[in-house]
Amino acid sequence: MKIKAENRSAIILILGVIIIAVTYQCLRLLPVSYQILDPISAVYNLFLTGILAFIVLKDEFIEWFKHFSIKWTLITIPSLLVASFALGKIWQLISGEALVENAINFMITWGYVATHIPFMLMGEELLSITLLFALWKKLNWKFWQASLVCAVLFAFWHIASYEYNVLQILITIVAPRLILNEAFKKSNSIWTTWAAHVAFDIISFLPLLLK
Repeated sequence: MKIKAENRSAIILILGVIIIAVTYQCLRLLPVSYQILDPISAVYNLFLTGILAFIVLKDEFIEWFKHFSIKWTLITIPSLLVASFALGKIWQLISGEALVENAINFMITWGYVATHIPFMLMGEELLSITLLFALWKKLNWKFWQASLVCAVLFAFWHIASYEYNVLQILITIVAPRLILNEAFKKSNSIWTTWAAHVAFDIISFLPLLLK
């Protein structure tokens, strides 16, 4: 009975995460003004995935928020920076082209960073960690298997932001997500992955923010 319950929980979480991620991509198609859609899209993944994971996982979900590892945050941030830089160079060598920039780069300001980035990235972490947890802990996949599936889907969640360049997102985004997943495994803390993710993005945005 417990196995069936675990499997049922995993299926609900996996399908729920995929539906939330896909509908998020479709928000831009709605005939709604930017002023209305912008704040909704900033918290969409955070709000819906948070509710889903809390209802299904309850205490296990709450446990993610009870810890914070300074050690793993400090290890993860430079790991993300090195991986991102190296993989960007590798993609440029392979493709012979410049990297397609994240669409968010064209609207980034300090105000946007303050009012959007923390909420959007917590939404991304909830989507990723919920999926990872469902595959790893509920379906009893090996961690590397669950992490890899999570990382590939995480990359595809960014496809519209990178002009649908599939090869670039697979080469440049999968590995950083694997690093974040490992940080969660070591710390059992979504605050750790969120803090590292926020720090990484802000550092990456600095050349644009300081112009």
